[in-house]
Amino acid sequence: MHTGTRFSMRSGAVAALGALLLTGCGTPILRANFDTNTLGTHPPPELPGDPVGDSFYLSSPSSGSAVVVAAPAGLSGRSLRYQHTAPQSYSRFLGFGGKEVSASSLQYWAVWSAVPQLTPNVPLDIWMGNGHFESFGTIRLLNNQVLVATDNRGGFTPVGNFTNGRVHTVVVKVDKPSGTYRISVLGGDAPVNTGTRPVLTPAALSTTRAYVYLWFGSDGVSASTYTVDNVLITEACPTDRGVGACD
Repeated sequence: MHTGTRFSMRSGAVAALGALLLTGCGTPILRANFDTNTLGTHPPPELPGDPVGDSFYLSSPSSGSAVVVAAPAGLSGRSLRYQHTAPQSYSRFLGFGGKEVSASSLQYWAVWSAVPQLTPNVPLDIWMGNGHFESFGTIRLLNNQVLVATDNRGGFTPVGNFTNGRVHTVVVKVDKPSGTYRISVLGGDAPVNTGTRPVLTPAALSTTRAYVYLWFGSDGVSASTYTVDNVLITEACPTDRGVGACD
């Protein structure tokens, strides 16, 4: 089979998975698809549409590090392109915050689709946590590897691979009663899964507003981008069973 045909089929399969994830059983506490946002701008702090109360955070709005673009191949409509353009590391935080929920919530789930285009030796950290940047669980994309954080002191270990230019879907599950999380990256040559691991910051489990964060942590700037679409945070598994994300 021609390589382009394989890529087209794989992109279509991941896009279909993303659509299934977005129409599943979890009631959204955040939804962002950027289709109503103006090209070349970043979303407002209060995301439009339902659910009411979800939010978008950019630590340096004037940096140009996040702009709405026409979706690249494998995504649809409009997407958000996160870029490694802000020279100071503290200016590069990007976050999606769910609306406030009951402290008795038992789980948090997050899912989104994305196209990575990362230059060598530029790490992209991705985590789910609370509104103070504390992490339930963190992965890092670096040099075509997916790594999982082993502690809060900068320790990481590889768990699989990703491919630049290939759309993937990330699924995060946080189970509050057991204090554990799991992150899957679907859409590559082989699925990547961190396995069930202890939450990195147990105190963060008391939050009533869950966030997904992206952060380019390296010095300087580069051509690295991570284009995201269909970001969803829920309190229940956002998929029908059978696609592997809820197992």
